Amino acid sequence: MDYTRVSRRGYGRVLNYLFLSAVALICIIPIVWLVYTSFKPRMLTFASPPVWLKFKPTLENYRRVIQEKNLVQPLLNSIIIVTSSTAIAIAIGSFAAYIFSRYKRRWTRPALFAILTTNMIPMTVILLPIFLFARKVQLYDTRLMLIIVYIAYNLAFVIWMLRSFFLDIPAEVEESALIDGCNRLGVLFRIVLPLSAPAIAATAILAFIFSWNEFIIALVLTSKNAFTLPILATGLISAKGVMWGEMTATTAFITIPEVIFILFAQKYIVRGLTMGAIKG
Repeated sequence: MDYTRVSRRGYGRVLNYLFLSAVALICIIPIVWLVYTSFKPRMLTFASPPVWLKFKPTLENYRRVIQEKNLVQPLLNSIIIVTSSTAIAIAIGSFAAYIFSRYKRRWTRPALFAILTTNMIPMTVILLPIFLFARKVQLYDTRLMLIIVYIAYNLAFVIWMLRSFFLDIPAEVEESALIDGCNRLGVLFRIVLPLSAPAIAATAILAFIFSWNEFIIALVLTSKNAFTLPILATGLISAKGVMWGEMTATTAFITIPEVIFILFAQKYIVRGLTMGAIKG
């Protein structure tokens, strides 16, 4: 046995673990600081010298955000807008991705790249026409307008992601179902979608995260009725200063549910993004 090689592998593993632990620590420190600060009294947020442990945790920041800043409305708006846009984008994108993966025509590749260009255009370039359109059709500051825009922006990502997964499903499986009397719609619902469930879940999670954290579109297209949680956070910056306690509490409402959701759904993300990576 080559003990030198074994010892090198052991050192390599230790270095890998140390590196990954350092990366994880760097990623988790901002979240810990965010939650930690949200429980601090306002006067101690930026006290000098800093107060780390010798203070009594308080829920005053959360109370002010919920009661004085009316957190319930933007939270409800975010949930309705994000879940609706993600579900509709996945539904439409699944049909489109299946068509692009199975029906290869002359127009297939140009159409795919035309769809992809919708995500290449900076959102700031097309926001003004969208804003004017929303005002014209009286959809400005409505949940429906945000849902439509989020669907349109997520659709290219959903189609390209799901198409790559659908291409990995053997065509022989579908041909056997067609021979047995199943039509194309039945093949999609009974075979393709169940086999691609992890991929669909991963795509939906990534689309959900984009919509949940989106800021620019919501800032331009909302005012009082349909504004989302990220817009509420920016409203805590005024000429008098930054309300750091309320801002960290609001950001905790945005971030913590998202982190918990990802932790529970990480196996679907990993399985979905690695589908087709290993072939026999």
